Amino acid sequence: MKNTLIVLLALTLCLTLLSGCFKSSPLKFDFSFEIEKDIFSRGETIQITATVTNVSGRTYRYQGCSGNDFIPRISLYCGTEDQTNKIPCDPIVLPTDVVEKKIKNGESGSNVYSFVIPADARLGKYSLALSYGENTKIFGDVLSILEITSQNESEEYTPNPTTFISSGGAGIHPLDFMLGVSYYTNGKIDSEDCGFGAERILSNLEKHFYRLPTLVFNGEIDVSVAENTKISKRIRVYVLGEESAKYTFETFDELSTLPAGEYLISYMEHITHETIVNELGECYKREDNENLFRLVIQ
Repeated sequence: MKNTLIVLLALTLCLTLLSGCFKSSPLKFDFSFEIEKDIFSRGETIQITATVTNVSGRTYRYQGCSGNDFIPRISLYCGTEDQTNKIPCDPIVLPTDVVEKKIKNGESGSNVYSFVIPADARLGKYSLALSYGENTKIFGDVLSILEITSQNESEEYTPNPTTFISSGGAGIHPLDFMLGVSYYTNGKIDSEDCGFGAERILSNLEKHFYRLPTLVFNGEIDVSVAENTKISKRIRVYVLGEESAKYTFETFDELSTLPAGEYLISYMEHITHETIVNELGECYKREDNENLFRLVIQ
């Protein structure tokens, strides 16, 4: 019985050693990256140098091209790991030939990847995923994309030269669109001209939204207008994807209560021109305009 147990233990040990000999350890790759800065704005180009290193303990042999193809795959995204809010990388062009290649243990391959931040890129913190084969490494919150206050001037739009809206020392002139002009004689309306206000912007907000003068909220909002101008106490707040105003406020100070996001702000201004006395009596003109700008709360 004792001899039988010794034989069984010896066979078990031998089989264990043999199974260890035939079991292949998976290849392992490690990853690293370098980036020039960690804060960007829309329209800028992000350049990331990403590196993959063979840390498997042995030479990695594979069929590849004659170019530098031992480089990691890369993904830059905002939010969760499903990477639904990704910024696409500029394409990489490699030769189409096939050659035998080998990467010794400890050798690395690198590439500089470029990402042009689109005008509608999601604002916030972005993570980086690097992978090669079945190995992936996530680097969380490697950079932030923030908006900056910008006039975004365009020949399509007319900025209001007499109104200046600022926050934190930076400001913009909103766009103004005529709603109507009223001519008064002796306190009574003599005639009127009508306009469409900002209808063409509001009816196609997705097209115009990122081209509007943009104010980034930074503590408080100051509004400076000409002496003959009054602002109505009805400020409407729009968001992309909704046809009607999501919020309505009476003062610009209330805009600070909005949650982080991007909004279109609409308000009315009334401009009363100097009274002129003529043979008809006291005459003056009043303009009613709709003003627009984009507000970002980061």
